[in-house]
Amino acid sequence: MPINARQAACLLSLAAAFSTAAHAQFLTNIAPVGGGLARDWNNTSFNGANPVVNNLGQVAGTWANSLGVAQAFIYDAGSTTGPMALGSTGYATGINDAGQITVVRGVGPYFTTQVFDTSGQLIGTVGANNVTTIAWGINDQSVTTGRTVQPTAMPSGATVEITVPFSAATNGQINKLNVGSIYGGIGNALNNTGNIVGGSFQSEDANNIHAFYYASATGTTTDLAATIQNALAPGVIVHGSIAFGINDQDQITGAFHTSTGAEHAFLYSSANDIMDITANVVGNSVGYDIDEAGDVVGTANIHGSNGKPQFAFLYTKSGGLINLNQYAQDHNLLAPGEALLNAVSISSNGQYIAGIADINGKSVNYVMSMVPEPGTGVLLSCALGILGLARMRSKRRTGA
Repeated sequence: MPINARQAACLLSLAAAFSTAAHAQFLTNIAPVGGGLARDWNNTSFNGANPVVNNLGQVAGTWANSLGVAQAFIYDAGSTTGPMALGSTGYATGINDAGQITVVRGVGPYFTTQVFDTSGQLIGTVGANNVTTIAWGINDQSVTTGRTVQPTAMPSGATVEITVPFSAATNGQINKLNVGSIYGGIGNALNNTGNIVGGSFQSEDANNIHAFYYASATGTTTDLAATIQNALAPGVIVHGSIAFGINDQDQITGAFHTSTGAEHAFLYSSANDIMDITANVVGNSVGYDIDEAGDVVGTANIHGSNGKPQFAFLYTKSGGLINLNQYAQDHNLLAPGEALLNAVSISSNGQYIAGIADINGKSVNYVMSMVPEPGTGVLLSCALGILGLARMRSKRRTGA
């Protein structure tokens, strides 16, 4: 889909005003979402993935090819070429600043993780082929985290296969993390120090989960549930929590849910500095990722939880909560009826945000660029990229 005159003028003005906007452009006709969204509270099964973006604006995601099969792809925001498929099937789950991408594939009854570079070359694997190993993130040292499985005896006397979080170098051994619970857990993200966050199950009920922080230097795990509870207003009872993102400063984002069933995104900067960043939003919310400045992206009003549309958000300590969907609509970046449903990934330099949008009733991947505005901190640029409005055009552009 070619850009229109308004879009072209916007891009030209950005290029003239901001040198950091060199990669800003519209990313059109790239990638319809393949599979469901998977970053849920109790993701004990694998049903898809969300797009992820690095500091170069390279986007790894999952589309549905012409046969409706989920297929991982890589797209460079600074390139004029189309996306490139990574293998015949699979779900992209992570990307680092070296352009290494984790791709989860079904192999017989198992899910395994492979690592590709941006040319589509297979670099290696994570774990063994005969054991389910799902990586959710990869850092700049090529270390991954996610979840694998192991047989475990339950208090009931039964031996069941549970999910456990891990860390592993590409082509290296799996290091299963001790999260202090026999019921296992999930590793959701790691930073460049190798510190990991996720959720540990507290019972056989997968909804009974606590956010955790794992320090790679000491091999110790901290349950964050009590710390989150103590930071909230009196009378707010936390029934569960999970962490989805961590930066190199060990700031963490995720969500907690209360006795009333409400979900709230949080920002954890230290044991004495925890914020409910959507306290003023009537409805549910989740923080999914965090950049090096401590800015958080996520989703609020999940499934219209307060009777209003779901929207992607950006939170900064200086600017508060920004409704990215409303911002895009106010600046004519979205047509009537189109919406940014979530923001699930932000590059560590804060320049790019990726997520899922609703375009003409279809779920598609998107990426948007951000450029600094002198004197006001952050301006979301006109370069909102909608990935995947036309599957057949994507197929022609990539030869898939």
